[in-house]
Order: sequence, then structure tokens, then C-alpha cells
Amino acid sequence: MNNEKVDKILIRTTIACFIVTALTTIYNLRINMNASRKLASSSTPIEERLYLESRNIGSFDFIYGILILLPMLIFIIKSMKMQKKTMFLNIMIILLIIICIALANFTIAYFFLGISLLLIFIPAKRDLKVTGIIIAAVSVVCLPIIINVLIYILSIVVNYIPSIMTRNKINKIISLLSGNIEITDLSQRVSLLMNSISSFISSPLIGIGAYYNSYDIVGGHSQFIDDFARYGIFGATPLIMFFRKFRRYILKNISDISLKNAYILSWLYFVILGLLNPVYGYGILFAVFVVLPTVIRDFQNKSNMSANKKVALGGTQNEDYVCD
Repeated sequence: MNNEKVDKILIRTTIACFIVTALTTIYNLRINMNASRKLASSSTPIEERLYLESRNIGSFDFIYGILILLPMLIFIIKSMKMQKKTMFLNIMIILLIIICIALANFTIAYFFLGISLLLIFIPAKRDLKVTGIIIAAVSVVCLPIIINVLIYILSIVVNYIPSIMTRNKINKIISLLSGNIEITDLSQRVSLLMNSISSFISSPLIGIGAYYNSYDIVGGHSQFIDDFARYGIFGATPLIMFFRKFRRYILKNISDISLKNAYILSWLYFVILGLLNPVYGYGILFAVFVVLPTVIRDFQNKSNMSANKKVALGGTQNEDYVCD
């Protein structure tokens, strides 16, 4: 709608809902460290699932939804001058996100969290694409060193993770990086992925059908690959084209380089997550297609208003601005 009043209502309501859910999630995860993982598991008995849901515990959708928003919050707090109350609120939200992710015991979320925290050391106004190319080139050259450093870090981190399930996953990753096990032995994820690929190959144009839920036919662990298996090229390609056009539309309307960096990285999280897990739940989609563009548009509007005021007062459009 691009309505400033609607944007503010949406942002304030979302923040209030987030704070309540974050606090109830943190409280319950301190009691039951595997609660979020049990909610995300299809093998959890329905009675236990209903009980956990009644406790308002954030599960897969909530954890990864807020994780996708984390780069945006970090870039905003680094690059923009704010009033003290706004700065305090942003820092509090970031801390609540970090605590929720740390307690939720989702393995992939730990890796994304580590990447997000590294953004603190990257200049907010630097083009993230150029930085990404440089980091990728250095990573290729220094791959053996990076692998050994990563093994060392994971070996330390795994000792502080209370969840046995998460520790086992990280230990398998350490063994994989060390060359002690094959990637096919890492988990069932690879075999489930191959089920979807085989189904797509068997019917690449129109897919095998939307209502196949059997893991033997559609693995259920990669949203995008599963969609190609179900709907084929004719059905899944328009969906991918929509994602691409939506991303380009948002980027076209962002002039601030720090906001553009935040959006690109958050979108990258979404794509990687969609390749590794299902992302059809409302929490992740709400974060990507509603909250993320709304917050960015709100800060973009503040940026434009501040720049116009400074130009009117004889300043320049490149100066920092204050967000309410």
C-alpha cells in the first residue's frame, strides 16, 4: 500500500507480538531445551504438540523468520543515527533474537547466526557484493586453513550446546569436514533430497502432482527442489520468477547502500533456507514478504525526508540522518 500510517501500525504490532513470543519462547526453552525442535518434528505426538503450542513457543518458522530479519537490524543499527529510545529498542530486539536462536537448537540457524554476527565488522556503507566476491576468492585460496579453523571452532562450541540432538549433528559435521565420514552418511537429508530429484527427473515438465506427501517420492527437506518435483518446470518456474521479480522490485526502490546490503543478505538467507528446508510456513513468508520490505521502506522514507530537510537547510544529501 505504501501508506506510512499502515506501515507504522504493522511494524509496532509485529514488534509487540515478537517481544511476547520471544519471552515465552526463552522461558519455555530454559525448561525444555528441545521444545522448538519437537514442534518442528512430524514425529512428535499430537498431544505434546498441542501442549507446546499452547505455551506459545516459537518453532522453526519463528526462529528462521527472525533470523532472516537479523542482518537488516544489524545494518540499520550500524549505519543510522537514532534517538536513544529507538536505539535501545533495536538493541533489545537483536539480543532477544540472538538468545532465541541460541536456545532453539537448530543447527543451520547457528551457522546463519555466526555469519550475521560477523556483519558487525563489515562497514555498513560498503557494497556487499564486492565484499562477498573478495571473501569468496580468499576462502577458495585459504580453504584448507578455513576448514581446520572451522573444525576447531565447532569442537569448542559443541561442548556448550545442551541439546544431545544438536550436538550429534554438529559432531557429524565435524567428522565430515575432517574426512572421516562421507556426505551420504551425514543424515537422511541427502537421501530425501535425491527422492525429490528422482521424482522431478521422472516427470520434469508437469511434475508428479501437488498432493504427494510421501517422503519416498518427495523428500520434504528442500522447498524449491520439492516444488519442481511436485509441479515440474511449468508449475515451479513461475514461482521462482515471482521471487526474482519481487526481489528486484524491492531493490529498485532502495537507494541507501546499507539497506540494500541488509536486504540482499536477508534474501540470501531465505534462498539458502529454501534449498535446505521447507519454507512454506507463515512465519518465514511473513518475515520475507511483509516485515522485511515494510521496515526497509519505513527507513527509506525517513532517509528521504531527512535528506530533503537537510537540502532545504543548505546541507547535503549524503549526511547521516536521525530515525524516530
